[in-house]
Amino acid sequence: MNHRRHHAPVNGFTLIELLVVISIIALLISILLPALGKARKTANALKCANLLRSMGLANVMYSSDFKDWAAPNWWRESSTASKRYFFLTNSGIHDRLSLTPTDYGARWSHSFACPEASALNNSTWTNSDGILIRSVYGHNYHVGSFRGSDSNWSTGTISGLKFSELLEPSKKLNLSDGLDQQIGYTYISSYIADTPQQNNTPAFRHLGTTHNAVFFDQHVSRISQEDSLADPDMWYFN
Repeated sequence: MNHRRHHAPVNGFTLIELLVVISIIALLISILLPALGKARKTANALKCANLLRSMGLANVMYSSDFKDWAAPNWWRESSTASKRYFFLTNSGIHDRLSLTPTDYGARWSHSFACPEASALNNSTWTNSDGILIRSVYGHNYHVGSFRGSDSNWSTGTISGLKFSELLEPSKKLNLSDGLDQQIGYTYISSYIADTPQQNNTPAFRHLGTTHNAVFFDQHVSRISQEDSLADPDMWYFN
């Protein structure tokens, strides 16, 4: 008597089917990755905008204690002092941001850095103590300066501005992404890549070659390099 064994058919993918599946997965990844990258950059730009807004508000609080004067672009403790202090190293701004920076106020917590700033990944600019904030943000140097015997605006030579005398504050730039602690209109074209330290240069590090900027009415806008060049009045004060 013959006994025949019956084997159930084995179900599986053929080589061609596997290649088709792999190709579809690769195609989906190629479609999704750019979208995910764009979403990440958009989220980073939003965080950066919020950080700049907080600096703008700190400037408003500063002015309420200093006779309506906005924090200067730079100042000296006396008319003959050689050391200059800048907006980003101004202890009056630090206090209002609840910051305790190191390196004479120049190195801030990493949490205050724009996530898109290349300096975050460069040991020249960042370490365990924080990041040199001048590699991340810059203050409009057209705001003006102060020279005197003290820092409370009671004496000295002032070429700064008062909030109450500022015309069209919504159109005047205060701070923005930058590659130096001082930034200005004539250096807009100098930006090529996000590489500190480029003197007085705004950083157009966000999507579409744009930078975040906080204005004197505390609103934040993302502005392209081209539009920044086309609007010098945004930078200068009457």
